[in-house]
Amino acid sequence: MFEHDKSLISLVCASGLALFACSADETGDGRAIQATGGSGGVSGQAAAGAAGQVVAGMVGTGLAGSGAAGVPSGSGGMVAGLAGSMAPLAGAMAAGSGGAMSPTRPGRGGAAGAPPPSIPVTNPAMCPAAAMDATPGAVAALAAVNAVRVAAGTGCVTLVNTISNGATAHCDYYAMYMKGDMCISDPHGEVMTCAGFTGASPGARSKAAGYTLGGGGEVMAFFNNPQSAVDIWINSVWHRTPLIDPSTGDMGYGAAVGCDVIDFGRGVTAPAGTAVVYPYDGQTNVPPGFNGANEGPMPPAPTTGWPSSSPVSVHAKGLVVTEHTITLDGDPTPIEHVWLDANAEIVAMDMRRQLTNVNFLYANKPFAANTKYRVKLVGTITGGTLMKEWTFTTGAARRF
Repeated sequence: MFEHDKSLISLVCASGLALFACSADETGDGRAIQATGGSGGVSGQAAAGAAGQVVAGMVGTGLAGSGAAGVPSGSGGMVAGLAGSMAPLAGAMAAGSGGAMSPTRPGRGGAAGAPPPSIPVTNPAMCPAAAMDATPGAVAALAAVNAVRVAAGTGCVTLVNTISNGATAHCDYYAMYMKGDMCISDPHGEVMTCAGFTGASPGARSKAAGYTLGGGGEVMAFFNNPQSAVDIWINSVWHRTPLIDPSTGDMGYGAAVGCDVIDFGRGVTAPAGTAVVYPYDGQTNVPPGFNGANEGPMPPAPTTGWPSSSPVSVHAKGLVVTEHTITLDGDPTPIEHVWLDANAEIVAMDMRRQLTNVNFLYANKPFAANTKYRVKLVGTITGGTLMKEWTFTTGAARRF
């Protein structure tokens, strides 16, 4: 059973997207499936203690034959250049953003586990603009997602108002109920007999709102702040995937008091033979650490327990990585780390399909603050070989 106090991020499955796959329990018709328990038999902390905001998430499956990004590399640093230009919009979105929430919302009170105040960005000029009647929150969510995607070289997503309408309906439904109410025992589901019901799954809600092109993945947070929600999803394991996946196509964003939802629509067929990494080459201000006890299902914990370093991921179709190392830049000594792929015995069987086209590593201990790291990955992907070596630099240390 999903417990808000013990998992700041939860993962379920739905049909619709491309490079990431659901478990064998997937229904195939877009219905949400609550994934329970941890990963593989790996031990670790079961709860986050006094963690603050709660985050939930969903990923999906989808297009066969999808590959990697079609955006040229070398665009790192674009996020920094875009920062700060949407501050007036952010201030107009919602009082209490970034942490304040209704007394009925889970996680009220503590600040641990919440990201620091974030700097809004603008939608990159190369990406499709939001429709004129899109809500300010949806415009901000689109900008936050696309700024990361373009900087990483994974292409743009498109904001679709009908998907946003379905996501908003779900946040409105969720905000109606107090923690522990059976109507929200599955944060991604809705109960037909409960007031405010618009659909049992993300795909059903999008369809009810007028979107008929498929999909059904969802990520959910409880900030009422799209930038803060995107920030915490990106610095996670399972929840990063749909935001960085080169084959994600359509999205929508909705919000209510203490609720953010991004729902995903149809995927796109991305060119084969390339791979996208995150953090991307040259990225700065990378969070040094990650507390996987706040994600459900909990990723496999390091042997030393949580927190670990921030996750490092590679996204491409048909990944087979044969060499993976991470070091301090200029120091060849390998740093001990956890490696997650589709064959990792430390990953629960029902989660391994999630790793067919995305692999993760995270160091056993948090990265040092304001320090440059180097990662090397060697292997094969659909349509070619994988040979990636790049650096990124952490920012200041953060609380968990």
